[in-house]
Amino acid sequence: MTDPKPLIRARIDIVAEGHGTVELTGGTLDRPRSARIVRLGVQDYRVDDDQGHEVGHVQVYRTAARMLARHYGLLPQNTVHVRVNNRIPRYRKRGKSHA
Repeated sequence: MTDPKPLIRARIDIVAEGHGTVELTGGTLDRPRSARIVRLGVQDYRVDDDQGHEVGHVQVYRTAARMLARHYGLLPQNTVHVRVNNRIPRYRKRGKSHA
């Protein structure tokens, strides 16, 4: 029986319109690794690692997590579980009260 692939957890926080962060934990990482995601255009996001170096460009936030894992040499030997948290507040509809 083979050992299961070490699980890498990726948490993506969308902090503002077109801006997000991704953090990798678990697996063989000695410490959490993070990156910044910035939208440059329609379906064009730049991914910078925690040192500020450009890792590459992606079309969706989830792909940024896998790209960062690959950047640190964690793929394909690890499984990446991605969770996206949208932290942008939702707008209220006019005339509705949420008190």
